Amino acid sequence: MKEKIVEDIRSAFEKDRTLSKNITSNLDFTFSGYKVKVEYAFSCYDENEAEAESFSNYCLQNIRQGLEEQGYTMEKVTCEASEMDMTWLDRMEEIWFE
Repeated sequence: MKEKIVEDIRSAFEKDRTLSKNITSNLDFTFSGYKVKVEYAFSCYDENEAEAESFSNYCLQNIRQGLEEQGYTMEKVTCEASEMDMTWLDRMEEIWFE
């Protein structure tokens, strides 16, 4: 049964092009009774953390109906944004402009 749940959720994520192209990690599934927790890294280029979190949440809402039609519900969505490590850009600029 767990394999079917993982496949259903993974398939829903992959069908949404916006969501799937911004996921930069594997989907990690943790089962607890009848609940499953899905964790992943979502990367985008929004101006600030609040916009990034809002965009991530918006992408999840796009797959909610399809999952509900299969009998799954999203009880909670937690999005935490952090700045990307842009030190590579600083180093590249130093090389090009020195």
